[in-house]
Amino acid sequence: MVEGNVSRRGFAKLGVAAGLAAATASLGGLASCGSPNVSSGADSSEASASSAAEASASAASEASASAAAEQVEEGEEKVIRSHCRACGKMECPIWVTVKNDRVVKIEGDNTAISSHGNCCSKGLDAMQALYHPDRVKYPMKRTNPKGEDPGWVRISWDEALDLAAEGLQKIIDDPNNQGWHSIKILHGTGRTTTYGIESLPAVVGMSNVGSTAGQVCKGPRIATGAMIAYPSPHWVACNDGAKCFFQWGTNQEVSNYDTAGKVATEMKFNSEVSIVVGPRKQNLGKEGDYQLHLRPGTDDALAQALMNVIISEKRYDELFIKRWT
Repeated sequence: MVEGNVSRRGFAKLGVAAGLAAATASLGGLASCGSPNVSSGADSSEASASSAAEASASAASEASASAAAEQVEEGEEKVIRSHCRACGKMECPIWVTVKNDRVVKIEGDNTAISSHGNCCSKGLDAMQALYHPDRVKYPMKRTNPKGEDPGWVRISWDEALDLAAEGLQKIIDDPNNQGWHSIKILHGTGRTTTYGIESLPAVVGMSNVGSTAGQVCKGPRIATGAMIAYPSPHWVACNDGAKCFFQWGTNQEVSNYDTAGKVATEMKFNSEVSIVVGPRKQNLGKEGDYQLHLRPGTDDALAQALMNVIISEKRYDELFIKRWT
């Protein structure tokens, strides 16, 4: 547990790497702007070169400059292997085309076993978020009271870290508060950006931290899978395929981010039978073998009916049940 004042050094620790990277990039850019000194030690004989040679050299120089200008204008195009973060979870592998240091194209990676080359509309639109004029790329400070126009102004990272540390320290030092326990951290589903947030409570001794995703999203699904099969994310079997494709109350070829849309669609068409359950006709329901339209609130009745048939007619894998449940 960390007691006493908030150390600015500790608070800014995660930002050091980014600062060093930015500084290195800036220095590299400055270094490339330098020009070597050329000494002129030519004698009189060299200065009196033939006019034909000078004309030839001049023409070659102009041609070279023209070619260089054309190359700069067209720009160098390169394709970089990366992964998509548009939905924040599936992370489909992608190819990113960059021209003149700007992303111009995003497409799926057909060699990826996790996505089978899928790249949905969210991934394709990532360029809009990247180059949106309102994207916040540096710390901003409010200059007007809340309820008025914020009057945002840009500040340095050092000033932003100082202000954040001062704000936390003010809360911790207030005798009416309970130190770090007066601060609540709540975050969404697991992403690389939450690792620091999840680690901070353990470092400072904070007890108020949580993730609603663990309560309403992944938590129930993983817990249910652990009770009936194995304690692991159940969607990993999607790449193995399924004899029966059963989609219930979702439209996963469009909205599911646990499995790439293309993988879900291929799994459906490669299955022996497909069942789609929902109050409306879904995309894959149009192609399904069975489309079950339920009235809202009757899902439990259908689930119990299915379990009754499976158990009474022994349509289950008895060995699997004995080993894993």
